[in-house]
Amino acid sequence: MTKLDFLIQSISDLDIDSIDLLLDDHRTYQDQPKQQFIWRLKDALEHFSTSGDDELIPYAGVCGSCVKGCKGYAFVGPHSMQHLDVIIQYDGEHITDIFSCALLKLDHEMELGEYVSIKPDLTLSDLDIDC
Repeated sequence: MTKLDFLIQSISDLDIDSIDLLLDDHRTYQDQPKQQFIWRLKDALEHFSTSGDDELIPYAGVCGSCVKGCKGYAFVGPHSMQHLDVIIQYDGEHITDIFSCALLKLDHEMELGEYVSIKPDLTLSDLDIDC
């Protein structure tokens, strides 16, 4: 299993601890230090849990706007039909970046519910963080 496969599986499993272990402490993700990104991603994944989803189903797609043509994934809650759309940049060995994509065009047409974002506008005080 590649790191990309493991990341997709970890997001699908709502497993923030595995995602945290997989990502490089010395990189930024969505232009944020790794730990801030993890806190924000955790907040997004908890949104699915509180909506009744205990897993997410990944659907492949491509960005239709900011990084047009880049491969991404919509992670869809099977109960809520809410979706988290991300571009994952992978160099074959490392996950180099992950960021929200508001205009992901899926390879598979489907009706989706609310868009869940990894909210870059949150301040750390907005997050419920145990330090």
